[in-house]
Amino acid sequence: MGHSLGGAIAIYSTIRLTKKIACLTLIEPVLFNLLEETRDERRHEYLQLAHPMMVIIRFGELEKAARLFIDFWIGPNVLDSMDSDR
Repeated sequence: MGHSLGGAIAIYSTIRLTKKIACLTLIEPVLFNLLEETRDERRHEYLQLAHPMMVIIRFGELEKAARLFIDFWIGPNVLDSMDSDR
């Protein structure tokens, strides 16, 4: 089961583990790749976020990638205003 970005991870995992997954439940999955596949005009905004994130993740800078994602979706510097439990 996956919610939001977890839905995308669930789909990614299912594709790779098809023989081990019997059922998949997705709640509001984030499927940005469909924007590109359908040539949706909003794909440019997505690609401006996705490409830098992919590069940052390849270099192992996961916190930096998370900050970029959160800044895009929630607002700049929101992560810095959260307490450590979040």
